[in-house]
Amino acid sequence: MVEVIPPTRNRPSTPASRLDSDLFRALEKAQAKVFPGVVTLPVMFTAATDSAQLRAKGVQAYGLGSVLTEEDRARMHGNDERLSVEGIGKFIELMYRAVVDVSAAN
Repeated sequence: MVEVIPPTRNRPSTPASRLDSDLFRALEKAQAKVFPGVVTLPVMFTAATDSAQLRAKGVQAYGLGSVLTEEDRARMHGNDERLSVEGIGKFIELMYRAVVDVSAAN
C-alpha cells in the first residue's frame, strides 16, 4: 500500500498588502519624484519572498528592488548577476524619500 501525504504549507495564506496605507502613499509620492511620469502599480511575481510571513504578523509588505535593465533581468540569479550603481542609487533615493515621508507623518 502506498500512502500519499500532501506537503504542509510553509507560507501562511494572507491578504495582499493594502494600497491605501501611509507607506504605499509615501512610495507613490517618492516614485513620482524619482521617476516622474511613472505610475505605481501592484504586481504579482512567481518568485517567493518573506512577505507572507510579515503580512501574517500584520506588517504591510511591498516588494521593491533596484532598477533593472533587460540585460540585468537576463542575468538574475546567474553566475554573472549584478546591479548597476545608477540603479542602486535610484533605489536608495526612492527608499530614503519614502522613509522620511512616513517618519515625518508619525
